[in-house]
Amino acid sequence: MDMEKLKYIIAVAEEKNFTRAAKKLYVSQPALSKYISNLEEELGVKIFDRDFSPIKITSAGERFLQRAREIIDLKNTLWQEMSDISEGKIGSIRIGIVLNRSPYIIPAILPRFIKEFPYVKIMLEEQSPKELEELLHRDQVDIAVLPLPLHKSAGLTVRKFQKEELVLVTAKNEKYEKYQSQGKISLKNLEEEKFILMKSRQHLRTVIDDYFYKNNFEPNIFLESESMECILSLVEEGMGISFVSRIVAESKKWKEKLLIHELEEETVMREYAVVYKKGKTLTLAENEILKELTKYIGKNKN
Repeated sequence: MDMEKLKYIIAVAEEKNFTRAAKKLYVSQPALSKYISNLEEELGVKIFDRDFSPIKITSAGERFLQRAREIIDLKNTLWQEMSDISEGKIGSIRIGIVLNRSPYIIPAILPRFIKEFPYVKIMLEEQSPKELEELLHRDQVDIAVLPLPLHKSAGLTVRKFQKEELVLVTAKNEKYEKYQSQGKISLKNLEEEKFILMKSRQHLRTVIDDYFYKNNFEPNIFLESESMECILSLVEEGMGISFVSRIVAESKKWKEKLLIHELEEETVMREYAVVYKKGKTLTLAENEILKELTKYIGKNKN
């Protein structure tokens, strides 16, 4: 039995229909049906119960499916390991990263990586955390940098690598410089301030909303945006105040343009992780990406 034939069983189990599976596999439906019938006869068990529509997989079929997937995963791992040994630094990596983190993390880690792996092609998927999780589950990205907690962590390996502080940022003007000179600010002193925040479906907004709720604070939300760059530009112009990662606030682009304020209330924190499919063996290049992320975080710790 070759690997392609194992994929036949998996396709029928996933599609629950011989015609759709055959179309997916680019084989004829009669050929697919005959192959599975011959296999069932050879094994002496039924893999699928054809009396139902959609067809159901039997208990024996469940076990066969489990082992078939394990065999294919082992084969893929072996081929990848051999490729790493023979070619070393050739291939591609599909990296998923949250859109608003990409401008800060990717330029920081890629230059050193490309010097070490000049023939590895990098493909970026910049989406929301939830969308990136779906891409991981569908094997459409290899690794992803995601904020925690995940929406659906089953079947994923989570390697925490960063806890980042969120800070209050304002424009650089006389009013806010006075705030800063007074030391830590309480949220209660910000009741009249206009907040410019991420839209509610964004992960960062959820973290900030939880922080407000814990501290019994009702913010005066002036504007919402999906773009952190837009928000920070508006803050720079004195249109309002916001919360952002300290790493972003202290980046080259924003350090000289914004004021960072300490709050009397507990620090707002969120955690990031590198996430990939459970059972996946990381390639040499993927492991190097993890190392570069660690170096990046080390440089930006407070």
